[in-house]
Amino acid sequence: GLKNAPATFNRCVTHLLRSVRDFAPSYFDDVFIHSRAVDGKSVVEIHKEHLRKLFALMRKHKHTRT
Repeated sequence: GLKNAPATFNRCVTHLLRSVRDFAPSYFDDVFIHSRAVDGKSVVEIHKEHLRKLFALMRKHKHTRT
């Protein structure tokens, strides 16, 4: 039945986000974005870049955020 649905979903999300896992690890349907200032850019600039990358990836795979 559906006993394996959570694990299967988690594997799917983990696979989808593998290219951004350095700054956006996931736990089931939650994604945590962490950023820090680097190369003279502020933490806000880096965080915005991370958000853009994550949202572009989600759009590409037709996932939504709520």
